This record gives sequence, C-alpha cells and structure tokens, in this order.
Amino acid sequence: MKTMKAKICAKLRAGRGETLAEVLVALLIAALALTMLASVIAASSRMITQSKAKMKTYYEANDALAEQDVDNSNASFSVTILRVDSETGADTTDAITLEPGKTLAVAGFKNDTLGSKVIYSYCLTEGEGT
Repeated sequence: MKTMKAKICAKLRAGRGETLAEVLVALLIAALALTMLASVIAASSRMITQSKAKMKTYYEANDALAEQDVDNSNASFSVTILRVDSETGADTTDAITLEPGKTLAVAGFKNDTLGSKVIYSYCLTEGEGT
C-alpha cells in the first residue's frame, strides 16, 4: 500500500502534465476551427440558394422560348435570310428551298438571363418575304 501511495504522490508532484494555459489555447484553436467551418457552410448554402434561383429563372425563360409564336408580336429581333446563287460559290444547301434572290422572314426570340450565354430561338413568319 505504501508503494501505491508513493507512486500517486510522485505523479502529483511531477511537472509532466498539461498546464491550464495549454488547455485554454487548444480550446481556443478548436473554437476558431468550428467558427470557420460554420461560416463556410453558411456561404456554400447561400451560393446554392442563389444558383438554384438563377437556374430557375433561366429554365423559365427557356420554356417561354419554346412556346413563342410569331402571332404574339413580341419577338426580340427579326432576321431575313437571303439565299445566294450557287454561281457565287456560297453554300446553298439548307432545309428551306428558295429561289435565288428570294428572302425568307424569320422572327427571333432570345433568352439572355445568364448574361454570358444567350440562347436564340427562331420562328418562320407567315409566308415568304420578297
């Protein structure tokens, strides 16, 4: 029993343990790490929410493009396609057969909600142009 008591007293007197200052510094480092983790989670959650809202707007605008009709008269722009005579050397293969020198009227719609990438949709207007 004396040896056990002697061993306990020797451990209590030894300076090998961790000091209170070391424990507090370790606790401070752990608190800072958890604070940084929480801020990263909040920032990524905010980015995901903003991205979902932007993509929803983009998809809604693309759906509206698919449903456009020339009769609505809300075209963003208009395009006239001129088929060039084959004697000029230009490529004249297209899905619409036109006489050389004739034009075809096309209504165009665009989706520019993302800014950097613009989506265009074209629709033939009623009848041929000149």
